[in-house]
Amino acid sequence: MKIREMNPEQLREYYRKKTKEWRIKNPARNKILRKKYKESEKGKIANQRYFKKYIGDNSSLGDYKNYMRAYQRKRYLNHPEKYKQSKEYIKNYMAKYILDLENHRKFLIRQKDRHVVRKQLLRQKGYCELCGSEDNLEIHHKIYDESRNIILLCRKCHRTLHRKR
Repeated sequence: MKIREMNPEQLREYYRKKTKEWRIKNPARNKILRKKYKESEKGKIANQRYFKKYIGDNSSLGDYKNYMRAYQRKRYLNHPEKYKQSKEYIKNYMAKYILDLENHRKFLIRQKDRHVVRKQLLRQKGYCELCGSEDNLEIHHKIYDESRNIILLCRKCHRTLHRKR
């Protein structure tokens, strides 16, 4: 169908699709233009209208954040089974480490190593020691008791290594 033959609703939909495609193809330019729009008078007015519509007349960014927190709390109240599941999972996970002291000690060693040694390994190597990837790097302990017996692996290699055991 030609643009001249379209009714106003079809035209709006057509232009929405075109702008969406353009935004996907030009993300850097889109970011710059959106920032400009937010800083312009027209953008500020649109932002005020948005707050009035969804939050109320006398609102600020702090009020909006409070509104979002209340909304999230309400979601948890409406779906208690989801909240209960996550809470039970955390409780069981921590109980496992607190009751079993050896596991807890290993956990603490890993936490300490994660911050200090990971930075050193990233500076020295910066790639997975099995496949050479530079994305999503994680630390792997060959022996948990020794903090120096560590290698750097990508997430994929780390998981496959643990599955083999």
